Amino acid sequence: MRHRPFRGLLAILFALWGCGGAAIPPAHDESEEGSHAVRLLPSGDTPRFRFRALDGREVSSDVALGRTSVIAFMATFDWASQAQARFISGIERHHTPRVNCFGIVMEQAENAPLVESFVTTLGLRFPVAHVTSSQVGKATLGVRTVPTVLVMDAGGNVIWRSRGLATEDQLREVLHAVEAQTKKKVK
Repeated sequence: MRHRPFRGLLAILFALWGCGGAAIPPAHDESEEGSHAVRLLPSGDTPRFRFRALDGREVSSDVALGRTSVIAFMATFDWASQAQARFISGIERHHTPRVNCFGIVMEQAENAPLVESFVTTLGLRFPVAHVTSSQVGKATLGVRTVPTVLVMDAGGNVIWRSRGLATEDQLREVLHAVEAQTKKKVK
């Protein structure tokens, strides 16, 4: 009789563990020919935001205009955010000056030293702002989990979103799709 409450607790824990998080839609579809095609979102979601990076640079929708921008929302407490920061660093290394890269670390205000250590330890060269989750909410960026990555076109429209880790390869595919879409519009 003593073991029944323990078994019930284990059953609940395994059920919760099995549910996991919400499924993340794939970044690409299989086309009929078997190649991968990135699905870009329709234009129209043009969020306005303005934050100050740790190094004093501005991280804002105004700065993002004119170039494709990759914005990563991260936290210092999880491995996925650290990996995301590395992937964004790779994009910045290979796609600057054509692409803006920004990081936004969502932490409580008292965690400023931890955020600074995160940026320094990972050797991040792109602007990284430290904001609270309520500041991000006010900017209507639709970020509910970390990491989240937004890709914005030169007009400031969110054209791709990843809730969860977006690899450097996925981001390259997205950037190539954005370039192709831009070329089609120019013709």
